[in-house]
Amino acid sequence: MSGRTLTIKAHRQDPDAGETDGHLEEYTIPYWNGIKVLDALRYIQEEIDHSLAVRWSCRIEDCRTCQMLVNGKAMLSCQIPLEDGMRVEPLPRFRLIRDLVVDFGEKMDTSEYSKNEFTDS
Repeated sequence: MSGRTLTIKAHRQDPDAGETDGHLEEYTIPYWNGIKVLDALRYIQEEIDHSLAVRWSCRIEDCRTCQMLVNGKAMLSCQIPLEDGMRVEPLPRFRLIRDLVVDFGEKMDTSEYSKNEFTDS
């Protein structure tokens, strides 16, 4: 890792705690070559704020559980290179569980689920 840092703004909200409105919380993390949005969120979870809720599984664009809004567009966070000042938010079409985690429901369990099922494109 170099001495360079990047900032990322992550949506924070816990509906179970009665929070009806979310807010963006800004984090500063170290830059490293090849860092993806999901890498940044995992770094935040492990090193800065253990309470940040993020869902992921495979990191190779297979499971699709890491999909979220990145600067307003639905994307797989494991595939998007991190840029300074990026904003990450939960997908709006699904029930929010907490922070960046949504309930995909049965959609994730069906064999009809396709690669572009949740994207805006």
